[in-house]
Amino acid sequence: MSRRVQAKQQAREQARRIREEQERQHRRVVRTVWVFAIIVVAGIGTWIGVAVGTGGTSNTVATPGSVVQLSDFQGLQSTPAPWQPEYGSLPQRLGALTSLGLPPNGDESYHIHAHLAIFVDGKPVTVPANVAISAAEGIEAPMHTHDTSGIIHIEAAQPSNAFTLGAFFDLWGVTFSADQIGSYHNAGSSMVQVYVNGHRVTDPARYVLQPHDEVVVGYGTLGSFPHAVPFSWSPGF
Repeated sequence: MSRRVQAKQQAREQARRIREEQERQHRRVVRTVWVFAIIVVAGIGTWIGVAVGTGGTSNTVATPGSVVQLSDFQGLQSTPAPWQPEYGSLPQRLGALTSLGLPPNGDESYHIHAHLAIFVDGKPVTVPANVAISAAEGIEAPMHTHDTSGIIHIEAAQPSNAFTLGAFFDLWGVTFSADQIGSYHNAGSSMVQVYVNGHRVTDPARYVLQPHDEVVVGYGTLGSFPHAVPFSWSPGF
């Protein structure tokens, strides 16, 4: 190999390393700005009410030693299925959840996945792509979806008992509790029923998601939907 060719190759390699370092620096800056924005939003979340017990149509988030009820959560959809991601009030909801203990995204040392299947009156309801991801707002919450597979991505610096099923519905922007999902309330023989890995969960909003949980949320009569939807996990998930 001639010295000229070798010099060109070395120059290209140096340029590649410079580009990679610039990209890493850019990602670090974006993450820093995002964490700062969450802290600012969280500081104005004074409309959050603290309650004892459960009930109503608000979602609950488990935090160490307490249960906090979000009595005035903005942007929650109480409409019939299907439900698209709600982005208009996502910054406020994310800020509120962060103030209640939801870790910020950025450091992905803790990275797990759970699968969610939803049925209303026996019919499957799609969990949409890009739940809690807003390009316009520059938001990627620590709980989110990338596609319509039903996979919930949970990414943060450490585990947290704030990674609840209720928190995911809050980030999605859908009203969810033990007796309501969207516009569907417990009435007569039709009710909200939630199963995790085939087992009934009676306080679903406060259930903390675990790696490879298979969650089924159904509304309807007993037997109108499957209690387990086995999911085939790809390598790396």
